[in-house]
Amino acid sequence: MTLHTNSQLKRLSNIFDNAGQVLFGWLVITPVIASAPYSSVLPVSLFGSILTILLWWVSLRLERISL
Repeated sequence: MTLHTNSQLKRLSNIFDNAGQVLFGWLVITPVIASAPYSSVLPVSLFGSILTILLWWVSLRLERISL
C-alpha cells in the first residue's frame, strides 16, 4: 500500500527526471563547454554524473511503482 496515488508517483518521477537533466547540463556539460582547467572539470563532472544517474534511477523506480 502506497501513500501516494499513481498519478502523484508519475508526477514525482517526472520531477526527478527533469532534475536529472538539469544537473546533467549544469554539472557535466557546462564545465566541458566552458573550457575550464582539466583538474577542476573532472571532479565536478564525476560528481554531476553520479547525481544525475541517482536522480534518473529514482525516477525509474517511481515510474515502476506507479504501474
